[in-house]
Amino acid sequence: MSRDDAHAAVQALGPVAALDDVTMRFRGHTVLDNVRVAFEENVITGLLGRNGAGKTTMLQLIAGHLVPTAGRVEVFGTNPHENEPVLQRMSLVKSVSPDSADLEEVSL
Repeated sequence: MSRDDAHAAVQALGPVAALDDVTMRFRGHTVLDNVRVAFEENVITGLLGRNGAGKTTMLQLIAGHLVPTAGRVEVFGTNPHENEPVLQRMSLVKSVSPDSADLEEVSL
């Protein structure tokens, strides 16, 4: 199989991670509101936004640490929450260092 054929096969499978109309609320405060986004394989994606914009919440949803108030989260085509086969294939790294900016990363 050529590299182009392999890429086409991956594209046919869909995104590695996707949020579909996801809303997340904490104590009446809406952090994410009807978010729809997809992350493709072998693509580096940056999340930019001010503090409190929902970046960490989105990563925690993708990593299966949170369940959305509404909508659907899929990783590798299925719900990541308490899904051991999915969770074994990813990690959420959150590091806070006094000498650098916050670093948060989900590896799929």
